[in-house]
Amino acid sequence: MTEADGIAEKPIHVRGPRGEPQNAIKVYQWVQPARMDFKLMVLGTSVPKSDLEHLFRYGGVHGYAGERGDGEGKYIATIEKIGEEY
Repeated sequence: MTEADGIAEKPIHVRGPRGEPQNAIKVYQWVQPARMDFKLMVLGTSVPKSDLEHLFRYGGVHGYAGERGDGEGKYIATIEKIGEEY
């Protein structure tokens, strides 16, 4: 586990189960720079390589997760062929 480089707070606004407005303060920690390496194993040809490339390209440009509207959650992805599937 790495120590956090900073803490960010921001207000969030949601609707409750009956549609009533609710407000809260969202607090999260971050580490800069951060790097994660992982292998995604695909079963046979269940997901075409072109679909994975499209998915990762979208996330790299627009970001994923709750902070994408703040310009966060972006990444760089590379896809490598391991074995005979791709």
